[in-house]
Amino acid sequence: MSENKNKKQNNAALISTIVVAALALAAVIALIFIIGNKPAESKPTSSDEIFRPTAEFEQECEYTAHDLVKESYEIIRLFVTEGLPHLDEPYGNAPEDGIYTVNTEKSRGYKSYEDIENKVKSVYTNEAADKVMKLDVYKKRTILVDNPSSEENVPRYKEATVLGISADFKTDKTRAKLWESCALAVLPTSETECDITIYLDGTGDSSDISSVSEDKILRTKMIKTDAGWRLTEFVY
Repeated sequence: MSENKNKKQNNAALISTIVVAALALAAVIALIFIIGNKPAESKPTSSDEIFRPTAEFEQECEYTAHDLVKESYEIIRLFVTEGLPHLDEPYGNAPEDGIYTVNTEKSRGYKSYEDIENKVKSVYTNEAADKVMKLDVYKKRTILVDNPSSEENVPRYKEATVLGISADFKTDKTRAKLWESCALAVLPTSETECDITIYLDGTGDSSDISSVSEDKILRTKMIKTDAGWRLTEFVY
């Protein structure tokens, strides 16, 4: 009888121990689950992470932005608002190849396709420059020119590659906005990037730029490449 009583007490103690252990294990598992599923706390932005350009760097960005925007306006004139003058075809006919020969005596120094391409690449990143050139305004044109050779049996004419302009090009005067009076807001965002806001007609009272009409505002960016600062977009 005493033996059975002791056995029951031992079993009760064992069961109690198992229950306590199970509850403890469940609590640990629950704690792990809570910790594992706890939302990540947002890390507060340290004031040290905010880019603070030096006065010298700000000045560099301002001067460079003004130069690039000025050169960008020249490219807008080339590809959108003016184009380059061209020579007429014989008898005033339209060119059979769809290309006029640029009058290089009046072309502001642009003598070849490469001159145009180099100009564009001096202002824009390679990606943006490719988009400008794909407007397909300027082309390489093959024409026949007099052959000045005095040798016998030499053809009177020879082929030459010249700068051409598409016969389909039409100037868009509506884009000829007042770039000469534009104002810029230049904001360096890192050592290699800078946001530029262009107010085409200036800002008037610079203390209230919010009153400037949105259609008179252009936004772009310049980045520092291996070749120097370049604009990332062709905006006009």
